[in-house]
Amino acid sequence: MADQGFEKPAYLYLQENQKYLELSVKEMKAMTKGGAMLSGHIQTVKCRSSRDVLMNLPIKNKKIQIPFEDFEFEKLSETEITAQIQLFITWQIPSS
Repeated sequence: MADQGFEKPAYLYLQENQKYLELSVKEMKAMTKGGAMLSGHIQTVKCRSSRDVLMNLPIKNKKIQIPFEDFEFEKLSETEITAQIQLFITWQIPSS
């Protein structure tokens, strides 16, 4: 469900002094198990860093930047790699 809270595509920035993945926050809608339709947006995002510490990722101009060094990488082949990171997200759901 958290994936629905971000615009597609994400952008990867690889500059000399900055390497990060940028995600844009968007409004989302989801159906509850009880059948109610809820809408809202991401309020806070934290990631588990490579040092096993929870880091707050500030939302600025509806964007978050995840530092590249906090991803866990796995080489799949000579030409393919995969990466993952743990995100902890809270939602802002307007009261009706």
